[in-house]
Amino acid sequence: MSDEVLLIDDGQGSMPTDPSILSKIPDMYVAVLDHLLTLPHVKAKLVETESLEKKWQLVHMYNHVVRDDQRNQTSKLQWDQGGNQLLESIKKSRSPNIQWFSKLKLMLSTSNKDFMSSFINSGGVAVLMQSINNRLLRPTL
Repeated sequence: MSDEVLLIDDGQGSMPTDPSILSKIPDMYVAVLDHLLTLPHVKAKLVETESLEKKWQLVHMYNHVVRDDQRNQTSKLQWDQGGNQLLESIKKSRSPNIQWFSKLKLMLSTSNKDFMSSFINSGGVAVLMQSINNRLLRPTL
């Protein structure tokens, strides 16, 4: 998608009239559905049945998602660089720092489908469960 798509929102939610922008609404709609982790069969049905105006309403509601997806097509790359180091730090520590969990929470709460897949494929769930288990089972002083 081009930078032109970033400028389609007039802030009022009005349906655009420019044909070049109207033709991009279905792709932006799919990007929003992907961000929301919509199941493939549900996504296919929504894409097929929703009107262009309904699609625009969802795109407008999640305009930040469309802009973020356009600006940041490297979510997997970002996970590989920072996420694996964070997971290793949590995994190796006998008593993981709460700040690491806060950082991981922030990363996961703003993630998209690719980022979440990278987290899971990197063994993130296992590391997270083990570290939580370690914190719960450690003796109190």
